[in-house]
Amino acid sequence: MKNLTGKILCKMLKGNGWKIPCKNGSHYVCINDKGEKIIIPVFEDDELKNGLAKAIFKKANLLSLYYSMNNVQ
Repeated sequence: MKNLTGKILCKMLKGNGWKIPCKNGSHYVCINDKGEKIIIPVFEDDELKNGLAKAIFKKANLLSLYYSMNNVQ
């Protein structure tokens, strides 16, 4: 996966029903309607590593979106 930053990932989660109620330093806290929480590191324009991005998508139940972005099935 190329060019996936924390900011872009936050926007993707927000578009899928997650809310970003607070920011703690360089980390955004995302919460869904069930109260599940995901913390995303946002370091300027640094890209997220593939393993971290996949883990965040998995926790957000958006793993199919991760695979579609990578053209993998």
